[in-house]
Amino acid sequence: MNTVNLWSSVKIGKRIIKTAVTVFLCFLVFYLRGETGTPFYITTVAILCMQTNSVKSVSAAGNNIFGTLMGVLFGSIIIFFHYYDILPDGIWYYLMISLFIIPIIKTCVVIKKPEIAYLSCVVFISIVDTQLSGQNPALFVLNRTLDTLIGIVMALAVNNIHLPRKTRRDILFVPSLEGTLLNREDRISNYSLVELNAMLQDGANITISTERTPAAMMDILRELQLELPVIAMNGAALYDLKNNHFVMEITIPYQLTMKIINLLDSLSMGVFITTILHDVMLIYIPDIKSMEMQKLYRQMRISPYRNYIYAPLPEGQNAAYIYSLEKTELIEEAAALLRKQPFASQLRIVTGEEPDYPDCRYMKIYNCSATRDSMVKHLADTFQFKNTITLGNVREEYDIYMDDPENTEAARTIRRLYQPYKWTKD
Repeated sequence: MNTVNLWSSVKIGKRIIKTAVTVFLCFLVFYLRGETGTPFYITTVAILCMQTNSVKSVSAAGNNIFGTLMGVLFGSIIIFFHYYDILPDGIWYYLMISLFIIPIIKTCVVIKKPEIAYLSCVVFISIVDTQLSGQNPALFVLNRTLDTLIGIVMALAVNNIHLPRKTRRDILFVPSLEGTLLNREDRISNYSLVELNAMLQDGANITISTERTPAAMMDILRELQLELPVIAMNGAALYDLKNNHFVMEITIPYQLTMKIINLLDSLSMGVFITTILHDVMLIYIPDIKSMEMQKLYRQMRISPYRNYIYAPLPEGQNAAYIYSLEKTELIEEAAALLRKQPFASQLRIVTGEEPDYPDCRYMKIYNCSATRDSMVKHLADTFQFKNTITLGNVREEYDIYMDDPENTEAARTIRRLYQPYKWTKD
């Protein structure tokens, strides 16, 4: 493990620090109460309530209260009966405790709170398994309930204490998906998901820019609660994930598309032609000329979001972009030839490596106006954002350069810029 990875694995986050502070405060309250109560239960509930943000903490607190009351209710029945010698000792007492687990869990299911069943059972067992030693059962139950409430209050207090910050809702944040948000597993880290969703819920203006089609990013962005359209296909389209709708498209005109296809066909190159028709993305394949393109087609066609049509491009249909995957030498030859054509100024040609095809390169051909920057400007003008900030891992192409192997720094940076401290200058 290299130094960067080692540091990222031991880095201490805010939630860990807040949990430690909360546990100490619980012990402090226990100490100030003359060491009355049971610190184990106070701190356990506090840790359970300490979530990644205040909204989740409130939800966890509610579940803990419900779970505690459920455990206390059934536990009170047992200890009162046992205290007044209504229940026998020994194995029969333990049998009765075990049987009571059934109505506890069933009650949680009936009231549609199955998530509190675990805590309810824990509280119940903690009550009935404690020797009262002459202590009044009512006082015992009251102290146990008070312990729980103290833990909940401490967790909520710590999770809602923040240094005074400003909120910058006039900024549009546009992090790149590739190389900035996606980690080695090709997914957004849990930390980034939590941070970004918390800011989105608070009203932050965040969208994503990606070279991928909506089909390729659908599963990746499923858990991200984006409200603004996503900049897709390297700036060829704006896509509304919530409504599955292409808000804007910048395409290559049909006549120009055919000139490109004919030129590539003369080099015996196969192409995938991505088009958009009534919010449906269609991919036309006039002919597959290489094993690499055939293999790629077999991999991609299994997606339910992609619609491949093994046929020439219909007359009059514009292309969102044209894609080809061939041997490196052939791609370089084709790109050089395209750049010499009279219509070259109308195109934007992007080439790059395909990790699964080491001897090949891809080529993507777009309308020259289909860029991330043009789409960012369109969003800023449409929604009247005063400022825009792009974040990515290519120097001089983004406002903020990201170099983070774990790909969590973008979320931290957006948080710092979205909610700067009150004393920070704009």
